[in-house]
Amino acid sequence: DHPPVVLVTPRVHDAATLAETMGHAVYSSLTEDNLKKCCQELKEMHPDKLVLVAGQDQKHLDTPEKGNASKIKAYAAAKAVDGQAVFPTFPRAEVEKHPEKCTSFNQLVKTEDGKDTIRAQINASIELKQQRQKAAAENTKDRGASKHDAEKPASKDKEGRSR
Repeated sequence: DHPPVVLVTPRVHDAATLAETMGHAVYSSLTEDNLKKCCQELKEMHPDKLVLVAGQDQKHLDTPEKGNASKIKAYAAAKAVDGQAVFPTFPRAEVEKHPEKCTSFNQLVKTEDGKDTIRAQINASIELKQQRQKAAAENTKDRGASKHDAEKPASKDKEGRSR
C-alpha cells in the first residue's frame, strides 16, 4: 500500500518521527538549503504524487532581515513542485511553557497525544491540497467548457435564421 504523498523534511530526527508516526517512508534533505532541490528530484521520481514538505517553525529565531527562514524555505520548496507545506501546531499550554521547543514534529510527538496530533495535521494538510487541486481542475474544466460553448456557431432554423 503506497501513500498518496512523498513526505520530505529538512531534518533527520523529524524524518524518523514522521516515518514512525505515519507508517511510511519519509525523505530528509538533511538541510533546509537542500530542501528545494530534494523536492524537485523527488517530484521527478514520483510525478503523480503530492510532495508534502514537513517544515519547522522556528519563530523564536525570526529576524527582521530574514524572517522565519525555516518556514520560508519550506514554502519555497513546496511551491517549486506544486506541493504543500505543513508545520507543527502545538497545544497552547506547550507554547506558553516552552515556546523555543515548539518548532518541529520531533518536539510535537513528545506532547500529550503527539502521534495522533501529527497524523491529524499531516492528513489535514494532504486533504486541503487535494481539495485545492480538485477545485482548480474543475475551474479549468468549467472555463474550457465555457470557451468551447462560446465557439460553437449559432444553430439555424429551416429558413437559415439564427436561433
